Amino acid sequence: MLASLSEMRAVAGSIPDVQAVAYSGARDALGADAVPFVVVSREDLAWFDLGPEAVKLLAYVNGVSSLEAVCAMASITVEDGASLLLDLAERGVVSLR
Repeated sequence: MLASLSEMRAVAGSIPDVQAVAYSGARDALGADAVPFVVVSREDLAWFDLGPEAVKLLAYVNGVSSLEAVCAMASITVEDGASLLLDLAERGVVSLR
């Protein structure tokens, strides 16, 4: 399990620098082909203060489906889903490859 954002950044292809997101949309920063995966146990998710949209999105994150596919299954726009995933990555809940 990766404990911090800096550890996630050390993993090749994990997430873009947060500063890079300021210059482009979250979707562009991640790429539609990015594959999100949960880096904490599903039981430990209860410890995080997650909003309803994040919970809904995480229900479809399986470590195999792309950002676009996860967002389609969750009925969330790719831009909104990418923003949520970037926030969750900063909090150490998910990573992306």
